[in-house]
Order: sequence, then C-alpha cells, then structure tokens
Amino acid sequence: MTHKIWIAISLTGIGLLLLAAVTANRGAEIIGVSFERMDLVPLGFTLLGFLVLLTGLSIPYDEKTKSTKQKIKDKDERVITIRRSAAEATFIYGAIAIPLALLGLAMFGYMNHVSFFTLYIICTIGAGVYGMTYLRMKRAY
Repeated sequence: MTHKIWIAISLTGIGLLLLAAVTANRGAEIIGVSFERMDLVPLGFTLLGFLVLLTGLSIPYDEKTKSTKQKIKDKDERVITIRRSAAEATFIYGAIAIPLALLGLAMFGYMNHVSFFTLYIICTIGAGVYGMTYLRMKRAY
C-alpha cells in the first residue's frame, strides 16, 4: 500500500475521533442528521475513528518490522496464491452468509426496510466488484 493511502486512512481516523469529541461536547444535533439514539453517536464515532486510525498506523508499522527473509517470503508465488485463495473463499462464504442473515433478520422483524436495503446494496456492489475483477483477471491471463 502506498504512503499516501495510509496517511489518508490515518487522517480519516483522526477526523472521526475529532467528530466524536465534537458530538460528545456539543451534542449529535450539530451534525444535522437525526439518529435514533443520540447518546450513542459519540461512542460510534469514537469506535470507528479508533479502528480506522489503528488500521492506518498498523500498515507502515508492519512494513517497517519485516525482516529480509519475511519480505522474500511475501513475494513467493505460492504464498500469494494461498492468500488469494483464502480471500476468495472468505468472500464466497460472506456472499452466502450475509444475505441469508439479512433474510432471516428481515423475516423475524429485527430489521427495518432502510437497513435491509442498505446492506443488500452493499452486498450487491461487493458481488459486482468481485465479478468485474474476475473477468478482468481472466482476460489478462
């Protein structure tokens, strides 16, 4: 991952943490969006900001702490194939499990229409990206 990307990820995390501080001090009404539970908005922004910041900071730390032997191993074609196979299997499992969970939650009344269709659209976009990447890679080889 390039230097600019992890800086952008880290700055996004810092921005979310600042937004959490503002909503904790001035109230979530300052954003201009109505939430069901206004008291949980700062907690949500804090958690999201912390996770995004941790992700942004862990990328350069991981690259700096690798030994030469580990860097050579990371470029090995067998290891790359194993990682890609694992990622594909994880995506396929998620592509099956998440829609089934959405269907179950919607059928038993634990999910409203907006949440259901938002998550459905996210799953559909993920499947579309997977399909386009697969076709692009198939043509390349």
